Amino acid sequence: MINSTRENWKIINYRNVDDMIAAEFLHDLYNRYDYSVNSIRFRNTISIYKGNVFESYAPKDEWDNLGRRLGRRFYNLEADLLKQLDLYIKKPKNRLINMLQEISSEKISLDSSLETVERIASLQYTALGEIYGINLVQIEHGLKWAMEQLLLEEIPKEDVRKYIPYLLGSEKATIGVIAEKTALALSIKVSEKKLTLREAEKSIYLNIKI
Repeated sequence: MINSTRENWKIINYRNVDDMIAAEFLHDLYNRYDYSVNSIRFRNTISIYKGNVFESYAPKDEWDNLGRRLGRRFYNLEADLLKQLDLYIKKPKNRLINMLQEISSEKISLDSSLETVERIASLQYTALGEIYGINLVQIEHGLKWAMEQLLLEEIPKEDVRKYIPYLLGSEKATIGVIAEKTALALSIKVSEKKLTLREAEKSIYLNIKI
């Protein structure tokens, strides 16, 4: 269907992933929903996982309309939207943290394949619920629309696209970049036998400086 009507569909997510669990995690992000933030529960997506590449598509008109609708709220600095987003960001992640601590401290037993599956499923949906409680792809889409409107007030339309990266840039490293640097530093220590693999895993789970 995607190939035969590609002009009507828009790619909204593209990632390199190592396994089906990661692909399922990404696909399930679109089921995240909070009526106080993204009041339209948009799940009209098609996900394709092939050759360690994950792609998500949405109907172009529907997706663009969704971006405009949410984007207008950002553009107008809607107080309730900003308040609810702030509450979402600051929401405690106690259940997820406790679960990671249990895993890292070996307080749980994974003696059977069924128990392992149950633990992975519980961890996945707890992370989805506490970290990705809303459809963040939808939020990003709305923010991009709002930034484009602000730029259109100052510069010609043909220059908008090249200035978006400057608005998104930051001198402060993102959480993702910090995590990648931490993982790389720990992998080097493991390869140099300064840490065991288990110690490195604990460090990542508990955010411990070693």
